[in-house]
Amino acid sequence: MDTTCFCILIIECKSTLFTEGFIPLIHSISQSILLMKLKRTGYNQTVVSLNNGVEVFFSYDTPVAGRSTDYEYFRTEDYYSKTTSRHINKYLEGVNATKVSQDIIDNLASGLPANITSTEHN
Repeated sequence: MDTTCFCILIIECKSTLFTEGFIPLIHSISQSILLMKLKRTGYNQTVVSLNNGVEVFFSYDTPVAGRSTDYEYFRTEDYYSKTTSRHINKYLEGVNATKVSQDIIDNLASGLPANITSTEHN
């Protein structure tokens, strides 16, 4: 299953966003807009791509791997389960990834919906 969803979180806006039509036409706004793309890559597997180039991979509702702004891949050094390990390996598909502290990944994912793999988002 490959389902993609686009979400816009507006923290602060200094101009009018909505014009005629379903999709808003965004003109000059402040940098305080966060655009993220949610892509369900499998059952209980979701990739969140942020507009700053960071990508965070979730197994169930836990962020466990991702890609940095310089396209370097990383994965958690923590072990969760055989299934989560399989999810991570599928996401990385043989790419060399640096093992990092779970705290680093949690920090990247802070502010994202807590139940990211829920079908409400996908």
